[in-house]
Amino acid sequence: MGKLPIPTFIGTKRKVIETIVNNILTLKSQGKDTTALEQQIDNMVYKLYELTYKEVKIIDPEFPLTEQEYADIKI
Repeated sequence: MGKLPIPTFIGTKRKVIETIVNNILTLKSQGKDTTALEQQIDNMVYKLYELTYKEVKIIDPEFPLTEQEYADIKI
């Protein structure tokens, strides 16, 4: 089995992810739902790995976005 490549990202992408993760941690500590924020992180990871919509659907068959909505995501 090969190594999983780790995408490198700096600047605003990293800051956005850190902010979302911090929000998730805060909300979880308050017992609140973080599903939407977690989906946002998933979407960013899919895009960082440059996964196609079909590949995302293989990983996550319940992926809620349409192919066009996924294509429109910019990170």
